[in-house]
Amino acid sequence: MWEIAAVLAAAGIHTGWIAVPPAEPVSTLAGLTVGEMVHVEDVHGRRVNGAVAEASLTALRIVGEERSVILQADEVQTVGRRDSVLNGVLFGLAAGMVGMHVEGRIGVCGGSVECFIYIALPVTLVGGAAIGARVDALMHGTLYRRPGAAQVRVSPIVSRDRMGARLSMTW
Repeated sequence: MWEIAAVLAAAGIHTGWIAVPPAEPVSTLAGLTVGEMVHVEDVHGRRVNGAVAEASLTALRIVGEERSVILQADEVQTVGRRDSVLNGVLFGLAAGMVGMHVEGRIGVCGGSVECFIYIALPVTLVGGAAIGARVDALMHGTLYRRPGAAQVRVSPIVSRDRMGARLSMTW
């Protein structure tokens, strides 16, 4: 019975029934959602964490725990958000249930109930949930990235027997 629950949970997470929708990038600051928790990096490398209080074409106001910050649009480098860790925990639990099922089938514990309860169960379920949460915590989406100016760089390459140039274009 729990195998069915594990498969349904994994399918729900994989298809997005349980997951938080991914971050959708916006082309201007005005496209940001008021109230959304974000982290903002300005052109000088300073980071601000908080909720979007106001977003317009010309400015962005972020309200953090300690203060409110207003950034002009030309000062904002990136705006990102973190995903909920819950779907990582659920995915890890589902993977742990699969691991527990495999352990039951191949009999790593040799049929010992104590080994299964005290070793296999915590390792597979708690370990799976912890790994899933950690991996999910490392993931975040970029909501806005400041459009950069196009650049073309040409660098000479000279060696004893050859000459050339390296061309680098970014936009």
